[in-house]
Amino acid sequence: MEPLHFGDDLFNPDACELIVRDNAYHLQPQVSKVLLCLHQHFPDVTPRDTLIQEAWGNQEVVDESLTRCISILRKTLAKSGSQMKIETIPRVGYRLKFSTVSRPQGLLRHRFMPLTALALGCVITFFYLYFESY
Repeated sequence: MEPLHFGDDLFNPDACELIVRDNAYHLQPQVSKVLLCLHQHFPDVTPRDTLIQEAWGNQEVVDESLTRCISILRKTLAKSGSQMKIETIPRVGYRLKFSTVSRPQGLLRHRFMPLTALALGCVITFFYLYFESY
């Protein structure tokens, strides 16, 4: 299966891997299946029964198994700094939310502009003072 895009994040279901800002986070196979199911139903609410059926198939599963997978997924998303969120719809299911707008590519560069300007100013001042004395 092709990797799936979640805004700027990338999810490779075959490798059970979530890639956020060039960092890879391995997901347990069941957690990966839940994320895949949420993605397939995006932007709609995915009922709990649908998640259980699609992630576990015909296996006997208790509700706590799904709750545990959602919890692990939320912790991984928070730790990674992902823009994805999982919204709980009480007594219905879950909805995946993420920004479909990419972050500007040059954002990191602009953070260092003041520091670069300060360093350049120091170098110019040094040369000015050094050559003024001659």
